[in-house]
Amino acid sequence: MKYGIFIAFAALAAPALAAQTVNFGQAEAIALALEPGTLRARDEKILSTGMVYEFEIVKEDGTVMEIEIDGNTGAVLEHKIDELPPDPTVPEGGITQQDAEARALQHALSLTDGKGPTRIKDSKPVLYAKYNAYEVDVEAGYEEYTIFVDIKSGKVLSAQQQN
Repeated sequence: MKYGIFIAFAALAAPALAAQTVNFGQAEAIALALEPGTLRARDEKILSTGMVYEFEIVKEDGTVMEIEIDGNTGAVLEHKIDELPPDPTVPEGGITQQDAEARALQHALSLTDGKGPTRIKDSKPVLYAKYNAYEVDVEAGYEEYTIFVDIKSGKVLSAQQQN
């Protein structure tokens, strides 16, 4: 029975593989041209639409990028930060909520060019885009921001102006 399942899978995947125009080496070259660095991991997936190549590339600053390349066209399907580099000012276990608030205040000041007073309205630990983060609500001048700070690295992941 195992062989029957494999043959059925191979028969379904065959049209997708036949349409493949970009090989693994070409896809790797595309990914490395997009994000120069050291290749940490690579994988391939067979989908109903064809082959997809996945790469994890470590940039010089330690940031890990994830890139997916379409095996049919060579198009970039995904290009995102997978891991942020460690911050030497962050303790091994991550930053405290107070540290996150200080980083959020500093970031808010940079967004408003230092205009007006700033204060923390609220902060709490949350899961943000697969990162454990602190969500910090900040008033800066006449603006309000929600700023997400990565617990592990201390980096600002996102700053969203509130209406």
